[in-house]
Amino acid sequence: MTPGSGISQAESPELAHARELARGSQNLPGAVLAGAGVAVASAVAWALITVATNYQIGFMAVAVGYAVGLTVRAVGRGFEPVFSFVGAGLAFVGCALGNLLTGCVMLAQYQNVGVMEVLGSLDFATAEKIMVATAQPMDLLFYGLAIWEGFRLSRLPMPAPQTPPAAPP
Repeated sequence: MTPGSGISQAESPELAHARELARGSQNLPGAVLAGAGVAVASAVAWALITVATNYQIGFMAVAVGYAVGLTVRAVGRGFEPVFSFVGAGLAFVGCALGNLLTGCVMLAQYQNVGVMEVLGSLDFATAEKIMVATAQPMDLLFYGLAIWEGFRLSRLPMPAPQTPPAAPP
């Protein structure tokens, strides 16, 4: 864009070529699958740590966002904005699932039943009750940080044009 004109200049052929090459190596389905896997694994780790320590560590949410974001970036190799939104969404899902699994373990302990029994009977209404009962105001801050990390880390910078090597004299 020229300053103050509001009109964008045409993209250089080198930059257009670099972007086309990079688009060919992007892998959105892989990023979604790998990011979802890391979100689930992070949620399980969150629940295990919380139950083992009997203390919910808010920075677990940031770790979920960090792990998901880096995974989406590494597997997806994308620079399009959609990769940021995938990372942010999966970071949120990982955090919510971590809280839900923690609540399920606590409910299983309270009812003196197995965790798999609680998970097997889990429906939307019960999940909602668990999430509401275990929600804390600080969750909003840590969820927000996790979403930001997932968003920020999930995509590569815009590719720069590559200049051909100079011809020898």
